[in-house]
Amino acid sequence: MDKINEVIEALQKQFADKAETKKALKLLDRNLKNLYDLVMSKLQGKADHEDDAMFTKKPLLGLSCASCEKDVTNLHG
Repeated sequence: MDKINEVIEALQKQFADKAETKKALKLLDRNLKNLYDLVMSKLQGKADHEDDAMFTKKPLLGLSCASCEKDVTNLHG
């Protein structure tokens, strides 16, 4: 009978507790939501400061925008 009880106790230790699993899943869900919100806020903030791509040309007098002929300043590269 003791051997059976030992086997039952060993089997019970192999399975996760339902309440602990639910608690861990809620914590994981909350952390994932916070991470998602953080990433989305960073992406939205970056989109506000993001520059548009432009096609430039370099005639004899310096860089200018190829589509509107405006002078280009602070161009690195």
